[in-house]
Amino acid sequence: MRDFDFYEFVGILIPGATLVFGAALLNLVDLPFVRTKESLSFGDLGATVVLSYVAGHLIQGIGNWFETF
Repeated sequence: MRDFDFYEFVGILIPGATLVFGAALLNLVDLPFVRTKESLSFGDLGATVVLSYVAGHLIQGIGNWFETF
């Protein structure tokens, strides 16, 4: 197993969070805890981190696909 690389983790999480929050603020996806609450609960934070991590991997996969051209 590889060592934990903080910069690689953040390099996946930040683009994913940008995509998730941007899509939620533009009303492309329905994430009510982004627009209506003033603070996040622990569960909302966990869901946001998981969604951001998955979205970051999708963005990285698309970027790797474009890199082959």
